[in-house]
Amino acid sequence: MAGEPGALSVSPVVTTSVVGQTGLQFTVTVRDAFGNAITAGEHKNITVSASVSGATLVSGTQTRSSNAGVATFNSLVLSGSTSNTITVSFAVTFNRLSDGQATTVTSSGTLVTLTPGAPSQLVIDSTSQTQLNRSTLSQVAVRMLDSFGNQTVSQSGSINAVIGSGSGATLVGTTSSAFASGATTPAVITFSNLALQGTVGTYRIDFNFSGAGVSSVSHTVTLTPGAATRLSLDTSASGARAGLIFTQQPRLSLRDIDNNLVPVNASISATSVTTLTGTTLSEIVDGYATFSNLAFESNASAKTLSYRVTAPAQ
Repeated sequence: MAGEPGALSVSPVVTTSVVGQTGLQFTVTVRDAFGNAITAGEHKNITVSASVSGATLVSGTQTRSSNAGVATFNSLVLSGSTSNTITVSFAVTFNRLSDGQATTVTSSGTLVTLTPGAPSQLVIDSTSQTQLNRSTLSQVAVRMLDSFGNQTVSQSGSINAVIGSGSGATLVGTTSSAFASGATTPAVITFSNLALQGTVGTYRIDFNFSGAGVSSVSHTVTLTPGAATRLSLDTSASGARAGLIFTQQPRLSLRDIDNNLVPVNASISATSVTTLTGTTLSEIVDGYATFSNLAFESNASAKTLSYRVTAPAQ
């Protein structure tokens, strides 16, 4: 007759499983110190327990009473990262006949492999950025993961980028891209030429999968004015009388190609073929250059005002 438990012999039947699903199978034989299977006596139906390193044992029968020294595990479910080194080991605990002391015998760990589950979510490598109007956004990489955060592979379909909130701008560039094919190709799409053009402000760009059952992800862009392309006469001078300041003083600003106010550090000068008095150079403050005391010296018929940026030169 075999003696007390001294070793566990593990026979892996299936060592690969989809994360979060059943699939792993092990047969564990309880043996004495001499390698004999314990098929009779008080330890023939001893309870064998399973434990995991590198992942989480989330469900399944984790303890089994051996039947004539043999315990079968076929319902273990693990969660965790598919990139981890994961081992499953087994143990039995019994009281020694010699002194009644509790003793545990543990098997060596068996390596197992977890593969990604079904795709359930999109994640993004960055959540926000600030860019000039019409400039190319910093590239955004969108990955498709399973519900446990593992990178999925070999996916079909596409990811589409759309403006989810914010108004006045248009999203341009390659806004839809398909996953690359390949049995081991990670499901990652990089958007490298997107741009927003239009009114400055805060915009949320949503990235959506073309199929069902996968949550979307968002990226926030703060759009700021682009380079100044023109000088805008926002308020014209009026009410000119010889020797008296205009009743309505001119106000100007610099604008980008989409008419956004460009608050640069610059000055604007006013000139006229008619003698112009007053302060003819106005500094841009909070985006605007506002003149305060311009006047024509005489009642000459030509009363055209001209403006130009003088510092810096444009």
